[in-house]
Amino acid sequence: MRLRTLSLLFLTLIVLASIPAVSVLARTASTQHNYAMQETAAATTEPTCADSKLVDEISTDAKDLGDKLGTVASTGAGGVYSMMIDIANTRLKYEDMDTPSDLGCSYLVTETIILFANVADLGMVEMGSKLGLDQDMIAKNRQVVSDRLDKQVEKVNNLIKSDSAK
Repeated sequence: MRLRTLSLLFLTLIVLASIPAVSVLARTASTQHNYAMQETAAATTEPTCADSKLVDEISTDAKDLGDKLGTVASTGAGGVYSMMIDIANTRLKYEDMDTPSDLGCSYLVTETIILFANVADLGMVEMGSKLGLDQDMIAKNRQVVSDRLDKQVEKVNNLIKSDSAK
């Protein structure tokens, strides 16, 4: 169970680290499979962020967190606690950053903050598991947080302009 827990958290951070690649794949699939929806969406296009430096910074931070996850001990809550501190510090970096003047990039920073908060929520659930708390409650919350995290990754991907996701 502990390995599954770490695997889920690791997978989440790998997803975060692959934000530009996922964005490109999602946009390609959208183009190939649903031209009608894409045409409608073009009429009501949401702003996107073309700042490749910002996108790279977010991707690098997510990858760094994913790499650190590999060093988390499989026993005890200390490793999860340490990881949660790293996630919080990364989130705070974006909270403290000057708001980009570009609307799409401003949205991207906001959604990135929410994304890292959702990753921390998953860490809290895993902390409960490490502490041996109610497993039924943990399973329910793990699913809720995981679903919310998936939706947030999609929101972040949608804000990354394809040109910057190279």
